[in-house]
Amino acid sequence: MHELKEEAGRLAHHPIEEVRRLEHVVEEGDSPTTPLLLMVVVTAAAALIVAVVVTLAFLAYYSA
Repeated sequence: MHELKEEAGRLAHHPIEEVRRLEHVVEEGDSPTTPLLLMVVVTAAAALIVAVVVTLAFLAYYSA
């Protein structure tokens, strides 16, 4: 849990550098936070896709 707090703190202070570092962490797969990082990325991507689809559906509904 302590490691997750450190990761979140670094991400909040230096987001671009931390994203680049986390890409390497996920590629290596040696960190205990790797599964959590992958779940966050997959969840964020799925949420983005759902948001785009819902937005397009609302646009189509209200423009018709």
